[in-house]
Formats: sequence, structure tokens, C-alpha cells
Amino acid sequence: MLDSFKLDPSSVEGVEGLIEVKSPYFALEALHFDADGWLVAKVPVQCQSTYESSLMDVAEIGRHLAILGSCFGALANPVRSKHYYLARKADLKTYDSFVSDMRPDHLLARTKAVFTNKRELVAEAELLDPAGEVAARLNVKYHVMRQRSFHKIYSDSIHAITPVVSDINPYSKSIDINVHNIDLMSLTASIGRVTPEMCMGHFDRVKALPVAIASQSLIKEPLNNSKPILVIFTYPSRLR
Repeated sequence: MLDSFKLDPSSVEGVEGLIEVKSPYFALEALHFDADGWLVAKVPVQCQSTYESSLMDVAEIGRHLAILGSCFGALANPVRSKHYYLARKADLKTYDSFVSDMRPDHLLARTKAVFTNKRELVAEAELLDPAGEVAARLNVKYHVMRQRSFHKIYSDSIHAITPVVSDINPYSKSIDINVHNIDLMSLTASIGRVTPEMCMGHFDRVKALPVAIASQSLIKEPLNNSKPILVIFTYPSRLR
């Protein structure tokens, strides 16, 4: 288990002002630290697809747990200002209780994290089943950037701050994808032009289509295949 920082539970207040993810993509509720130093949150099960027999779609697990890990990092960061916590690598493991034909309205999640240096955060986050047992565990590595540095790199992509819209479910409308090739081992597809409306809450100033939203749309295509396939996302990038 990762070592956590000794944090005052009251410091959870205002965490949304320290990260660049907002509602409706940010949907964590009742954030607090427990007695063991975990940052705990109530997470909604918003994706009600029938493509996965599980407590929550894998893509949505990645979304909520990655955001929760960034919240821990933001609260532990000695520089108390807004940063971008960019997930660069994530490994997900599921357990027996993850498989389910029923989906609750909410589940609990928890995380601990450490800074390996000022630009890298490593988090371990867990999704708990209704009985309080670990259903899934996500290990995430983030690249941490100050807002000013990120905006300098993407200066030509900065938008005006959009009003917070909290009653929109990010999964209420699927993304249209164009499949170019699909076989037993791989899928190649394109999404086309990404509009700010497709990225509500991610991010507030520099709009970016979340991998968790894109992958949830892509995962529908290969499910008629008899074997699992590998889906690789490629984004234009100026980060080095």
C-alpha cells in the first residue's frame, strides 16, 4: 500500500479549484479522509450500458479513480495552485465481486498517492463493492504541470471558461466513430472533429476528449468478436 501524506481532513474543501476537471465530468461526492489516510469518495454509476456485466464499466472506473487520484495529489501538492494532472499510464485489476448483473446507483472509491518528484504523481485507487470489498484497483502515473505551463504549450487551444453544468450525464450521448478496420486482435477507428461540447468539464480552458469517454464508445464495436482485442489511442501531442 502506498504511504499517504498526513493531511488535515478539512483540506478537502476547495479541491476542485486545484485541478482542471469540472462538473459534469467531475462527479465525485462526499470527499473525505478516513482514519487510515485514504481519500474516500462516493461515485455515481452513470454509464448504464449492457455491454459489460460488471458493477461499473471499465472506462468509467478509469475516469472516476483517475480523478480521485488527482484530487489526492492536488491536496498533497505543496504548491497550492491549480495544476493539470495528466494520466500517462494506468493499470487496472478487477476482482471476483466486480462481475455483476446488477448496477447500484453509487459505489465508494478510495485512493492514496505519492509524488515521486515535483512533476510525477503515482496513485493507487480502489473501487469498493456494496459490501465494502475491493472490486477493482487502478494504479495511475500522472505528469503534473502548472496551469501556466500547460496553457503556454496549448495557447492556441484555450477557450473561454464554460458555465458548470452539473445535471448532464457524460454518457448520455455516444460519440460517433468511424471504424476503418477490425479483426480478432485490433481495431482501427477515427472520431473526427472533437468539439468543446464533447469535452464538458475536461478541461475547463483547454478542451480535450477524455480517453474514458472515447474508449467507452469504441468498446462497443469489438464485442461481437470471439476474442479480446487491443485498442490503442493516438493523440497529437506537444508534451515532451
